[in-house]
Amino acid sequence: MPILKVKSKGTPTAEGRLVGAFVPSQVSSYLSLYALAHSITKSMIVRDLIEDWYRDKRGEISEDALIDKIVQIAWVEWKSLLSKIPSSDWHTYQIALSTQLTQKKLTPYNIELILKKLQDEENKEANQ
Repeated sequence: MPILKVKSKGTPTAEGRLVGAFVPSQVSSYLSLYALAHSITKSMIVRDLIEDWYRDKRGEISEDALIDKIVQIAWVEWKSLLSKIPSSDWHTYQIALSTQLTQKKLTPYNIELILKKLQDEENKEANQ
């Protein structure tokens, strides 16, 4: 029987994803003390902080703007690769990028949108 009981908001749902981070030992220790003193979990504290951050950032910069920024980064990277290795294959680059975006846990919708916008960049250059 636990002496220090914790109020939990339930178990994570299938809709949720684990986001992890390493923090300094003193931060982890304080987080544990705070959680125990307030009968909550460390996850609840971190989840609330991240959700607040999300609401603030989403108001500052839209998902579309973030996608556009990723497209520009990928485009610059493609141009850099092409200047170093002129025989680089566009299709192979797209597949590699898609794989990396999948590994970063982006949604299939966002991956498709990034690849479409990147293809638009390629088409614009090809038509010039």
